Amino acid sequence: MVCVGGIAFRGKYHVLLSLYRHTLQDVGRIMETCKIKDCKKKHKAKGYCNKHYLRLWNHGDPLFTKQNREHSGYCSIIGCKNKYEAKGYCSRHYLKYRKYGDPFCVVKEQHGMWGTPEYYTWRDMINRCYYNKDESYQHYGNRGISVCKQWRHSFITFFKDMGLKPFPKAQIDRIDNDGNYEPNNCHWVTAAGNCRNKETTILTMGKAKEIRSLYKQGNISHAKLGVMYGVHGNTITALLHNRTWQ
Repeated sequence: MVCVGGIAFRGKYHVLLSLYRHTLQDVGRIMETCKIKDCKKKHKAKGYCNKHYLRLWNHGDPLFTKQNREHSGYCSIIGCKNKYEAKGYCSRHYLKYRKYGDPFCVVKEQHGMWGTPEYYTWRDMINRCYYNKDESYQHYGNRGISVCKQWRHSFITFFKDMGLKPFPKAQIDRIDNDGNYEPNNCHWVTAAGNCRNKETTILTMGKAKEIRSLYKQGNISHAKLGVMYGVHGNTITALLHNRTWQ
């Protein structure tokens, strides 16, 4: 028999079980209130009361207050000088993002094509030119590439100029790689055609033939070919499977 805290137990398992139960009770008492210092409000979720949990959900910071907005910078949308509200946006763009999933959504237009491949092409085109947190921004907006005014503010105008994608995996391409997105400089192409026109493209058709020839000779990996020609191994894989440079 073992005595712990004045309570008698008959075996080690009884001791462990009791300690486990007491630990759970202590955790429950701790989580009854918000874990923010000096906040005595009732626990809601993730250790916070309702007020601090909503701040965490909306702003990513349970201690966010209106008074410190001026220290959070400005909206990340290029050309927008409004103060930061949440998720990198000002209140106007953030509300559009929350409601429509797109900070650039033009509510006044009624086109019924939200969610179509053409709409996503239009939205992504604008994001990579004006949203500095987009993963492609450095190759577009940061280089000074922009979208013409009539396209930027109207999906309907963009669709009238470009039309439906001629095939499911068609991509928008700029004829002049240093030019902007505008009617006279854009057309639909295959993924391979788009890849050939990118500033980061290193391979040529001649090099593609060389790579295929070397691979057919055997005893050379995709990774090694990538090192030899200064490209990623995945690019070599795509080339050898005729997904690019056909």
